[in-house]
Amino acid sequence: MKKSIKTLLLGGIVLPAVMLTACGNTNYTISFNSYGFGNYPSITISESGKTIYEPKTPERIGYTFDGWYNGDKKWNFETDTVSSNVTLTARWTPIEYTITYNVDEGVLPDTAPITYTIEDSFTLPTPTKDGFAFYGWYDGTNWEYHPDGYATRYEENIPAGTYGNITLYARWDMYTLDGSLIVHNKERLEMLKTNLSTDAILTCDIDLDSENFTPIGTTENPYNGNFNGNGHTIKNFNLIENGKGFGLFGAIYLAEIKNLTVKNFTIDIRASYIDETTYLGGLVGESLLSTIENCHTEGSISFAEKLGDSSNVYDFGVGGLAGFTSNTLIKYCSSTPDISSPNIGTDWIHTSVGGLVGSATNNTTIDQCYTTGILNITNNNQSSAGGITGSLVSSIIKNSYSTATINTTAWYQYTASAGGITSWANNSTISNCYYNGSITSSATYDFNCYAYAAGIAESAHSTKIINCFVNGNFSASVTLEGVEAGVAAIVYYQTGSTTITDCYQTNTTTLTATADNGVSETKNHNTVDTIANIKILMQASCSDEVWDFDAAYPQLKFFNN
Repeated sequence: MKKSIKTLLLGGIVLPAVMLTACGNTNYTISFNSYGFGNYPSITISESGKTIYEPKTPERIGYTFDGWYNGDKKWNFETDTVSSNVTLTARWTPIEYTITYNVDEGVLPDTAPITYTIEDSFTLPTPTKDGFAFYGWYDGTNWEYHPDGYATRYEENIPAGTYGNITLYARWDMYTLDGSLIVHNKERLEMLKTNLSTDAILTCDIDLDSENFTPIGTTENPYNGNFNGNGHTIKNFNLIENGKGFGLFGAIYLAEIKNLTVKNFTIDIRASYIDETTYLGGLVGESLLSTIENCHTEGSISFAEKLGDSSNVYDFGVGGLAGFTSNTLIKYCSSTPDISSPNIGTDWIHTSVGGLVGSATNNTTIDQCYTTGILNITNNNQSSAGGITGSLVSSIIKNSYSTATINTTAWYQYTASAGGITSWANNSTISNCYYNGSITSSATYDFNCYAYAAGIAESAHSTKIINCFVNGNFSASVTLEGVEAGVAAIVYYQTGSTTITDCYQTNTTTLTATADNGVSETKNHNTVDTIANIKILMQASCSDEVWDFDAAYPQLKFFNN
């Protein structure tokens, strides 16, 4: 070997350079690129055409080693020879791992991955199981304390860099992550009767197969959770036991019930509480300090006294949705009831019957609701019925309407009264409402009987009635020695500081009052020639976000969406 000195001129600087030259032999360098997985120094050989020893296999987690490659060609250490400098590069193939799911009778989506590699990032699937909430994937089933430790929950998103076969265990619970009981059958619904503070969510329609059903909650122990019907229906049940509060929920307090339909129910009650009120409603018997939203009922309610002597007095509050409400918000609700009270005894009956609520009191607000159906009330005593409420006390009805057919009959002393929106109102407000239907009120006895009918309220005391209209046929009659029959388009008895503002009747509305030997009277109010013109008048004070005036009669937009 000899040294030769050459000079490099860089930017005016002279540097010496040393070059090694072979004297007779050529050296070849073999380099290894393992991407940092192991230490592989270069080797040098001085003869061409020689093979080299294979180095140890580099280890890389999550991969199978494929070999050393010269470019795209795999190097064969037994046959390939070196004839120039060469760099051998390590190559690997990702190991394919398996994912095993233990779903405990649940169902996996079809897209659930069953294999993966260390290079993959993926999201674990969400299985389903009827009546249960999925709480996540775990590496075991020790949800609670266990001597071997708790099971560990997997994150939903699995990042690249994860390796190894995975066995997953689905954890289920009958409660959602926010603590709501999942109700998917009758048994879960029944659980609420002993868990009255439990929130619940309905995950499917429930058919109770026309079985007798004891209401959830009582006057003494009301339901005070949040029940989300989730757009589902509970149907086909009977309530026939004696008691004070009847409905799917007997009584609620500080509760919320929403997004629920109750239909094909039968409530047939014979009151057993003398001098106290029995409350009946398709959804709720009694509601205090609660909210009922987007709930709908369709069914049959029949009530009468439990047979006894004629000195007993029974009171009823009956509504297609709720029997009695206090400090309750009712919004976006509807009811199509068939309510009747057969005259089966001689006891005195006081009734307050409404297509939606029997008795709405103490700051109850009814907003954007409607009723259809039939109210057919026959009593020995006070008989009051209204398309929305039987009575309205210190409360509000707004943006609502009724097309229910209303018939009230008193077969003994006192009064049969009916109103298209409410029978009687006290210290309340009724605004942007209408009634379109038929009202008949009649009474018969030798003395002291009265019959009244009105399109909005039969009687109103210190009440504001604003921007309402009526259309239909309203009649009242008394026979024998009945004292008075009175019919009004808007309000018959107007007392206290009651005001009626911007209210109308169509020119097709008929008012008929007859009395065999008593007084009969009709009271028209602001007749307008066509419904189209009434809609124009009403629209001026109504929100277009609430009402749709394109149909023959105004419709609530919430129900058309």
